[in-house]
Amino acid sequence: MMLAMMLPALVPAVRRYRDVLCDEPSVFLPSIAAFLGAYGLVWTLVGAVPLAIEFLVSIHGLLTATVLGVSVGTFVVGGLLAFAGGYQFTSLKRDVLERCGCCRSVPHRPAATHMARDGLEYAVNCVTCTWPLFALMVVLGTMNPLVMVGLTLVVSLERLAPDGEDVAIALGVVLLGAAAFTLLFGVPGL
Repeated sequence: MMLAMMLPALVPAVRRYRDVLCDEPSVFLPSIAAFLGAYGLVWTLVGAVPLAIEFLVSIHGLLTATVLGVSVGTFVVGGLLAFAGGYQFTSLKRDVLERCGCCRSVPHRPAATHMARDGLEYAVNCVTCTWPLFALMVVLGTMNPLVMVGLTLVVSLERLAPDGEDVAIALGVVLLGAAAFTLLFGVPGL
C-alpha cells in the first residue's frame, strides 16, 4: 500500500530516466524494471514494519488505552503529529526532498545492476523524506481511504510542485496546528 501511494511521486523520476535512456524498449525496459523492482523492494520492507509492530503490540489497543482516566491515544497521535510537523522544517527533510525531486545522471546504456542500486538509493531517500508521514498513517488508520488519499496527495505535491519545499513547510505548519488541537481537545473516537 505504501508503495502504491508513492507511485504518483515516482513518475517524474521514471520519465527522466526514460528521456535519458531514450524510448528504445531494449534499453529502457530492463533498466527501469531493475530500478522499480529495487524501489518496490525497499517500500515492501518498510511496509512490513507496521505489521511487525502490530504483531508485537496492538496499535489499536494502545490508542484506545487510558491511564489515570487520560487517553493514551491523544498523546500518541498528538506527539506524532508534532514530530511529523517539526520534521518538515529540518535540514534533513529539505536535503532528501531535493534529492527526491531529481535523478543522478544515467549512462546511456546502464546495466540492470546499476539501475537496481539507483532504485535502492532513491527508495531509501524517499523513505527518509516521508517516514514520519507514513508513521502517522499507521496511527490514524492504515486502511482509512481519506488518510491514504491525503497522504498520497501531500507526498506527490512535495515532489511535483515547482517549489516542493514550500509545500513541506506549509504541511509542517498544518501538522503542528493539528498536534496542538489534538493535545488540547483529544482525538474524536478515542
